[in-house]
Amino acid sequence: MTGWILTILPWGAGQCQSLLHNDTVKLPLNSWFAESKKTPLRFTFTPRIEYSATAGLSLYLNSSDPSGSNSVTLNQTLRYLCYISKPGKINLSNSFFHRLGFRSFFDSITEISFDENTLNTRLEVRLYRWMTIAAESEISTRIFNRYLISLADSSHSTRYLDAGFLTPMTWNLSAGVTFPVKGYGSLLLGMTGAKLTFVRDRRVFENPMITSFYGVSPVEPRKNL
Repeated sequence: MTGWILTILPWGAGQCQSLLHNDTVKLPLNSWFAESKKTPLRFTFTPRIEYSATAGLSLYLNSSDPSGSNSVTLNQTLRYLCYISKPGKINLSNSFFHRLGFRSFFDSITEISFDENTLNTRLEVRLYRWMTIAAESEISTRIFNRYLISLADSSHSTRYLDAGFLTPMTWNLSAGVTFPVKGYGSLLLGMTGAKLTFVRDRRVFENPMITSFYGVSPVEPRKNL
C-alpha cells in the first residue's frame, strides 16, 4: 500500500514602501535652503522595504516510505534598501538582507534550514567629472546557534556548537576608483581590500576536529585579519 502525501503551501508577500514614503524625500541641511531656490546642500533620501513569508505543511498518510516524516516549514525574507544622495556629488547606499527558515518535525526536532543576515554599505564621492572614489563594506553573520551531533556509539552522543550569532562575523572592506566609460558604463579599479573575522563564542573550539574556525585558531585572539 503506497499511500499518499498531502502538502499545503500558503504564501504571502508584499512591498511596504507606500507605508513609509510614496516618493523620494528631499532633505535640506538648513531651513534657509528650504526656502531658497538655491539648494547646494540638498540631499535626497529614498527608502524601500520588501518582506515575504511562506509556510508549508507535509503530511505522510498511509505511506510505505519509512523515511517520510510529517513536518511544517516557515520561511521569511526581509530586504531593506536606503539611498542618500546629492546628485553629481555623493551617493550613499545601505541594504540589509535577512533570510530565515525553520522546519519542525512532529515526532522529533526543530531545525533551522537557513539563517542569513548581511549588511551592505557603499559610499561614492565624485572628485572630478571623470573620477569617483568608492568604498564598500559588507558584514555577515547568523542569529541562531547551529550544532553538530557526534555519535560515539549507539547509546552516547555529543553536541558541539558549529556556528552562532557573531560566530563568525565576517567584515569585508574594499575601496577603489571609478572611471566613466562613455557609451558603455563605468570601470572600477580596486585599490585595497581587507577582511575581518570575529568569533564571539569560543565553544566552537570544543569540537576536537576543529583546529581552525574561518581562519581563527583557538590560541589566537577572537578576531583575525
